[in-house]
Amino acid sequence: MVSVTNLGDATWRRAMRNRVALSYRFFAADEGDARGALVLEGGRAPLPSDVHPGETVLLPIDITAPDTEGTYVCVVDLVEEGVRWFEQGLAETVEVRRQG
Repeated sequence: MVSVTNLGDATWRRAMRNRVALSYRFFAADEGDARGALVLEGGRAPLPSDVHPGETVLLPIDITAPDTEGTYVCVVDLVEEGVRWFEQGLAETVEVRRQG
């Protein structure tokens, strides 16, 4: 579950051409665990309703790790479809290991 607060002055729309949704991306971890190349972009978790300035919503998100073992930076963030990623998300360094 991810808590998201609209700190801006515009309403985030759930169902428009440029709707806002929660998603994630995995980047290769460079030196010092900084973001490297994009490895995987996840699916979208739509907002439950429009989110007005000052409102907070709690959203579930399912995250699927990359298929290849290694060290990655996983960033959970909002995306405005066809426009931009908000680039204000939560970033965590993760190790992907397969059990065998």
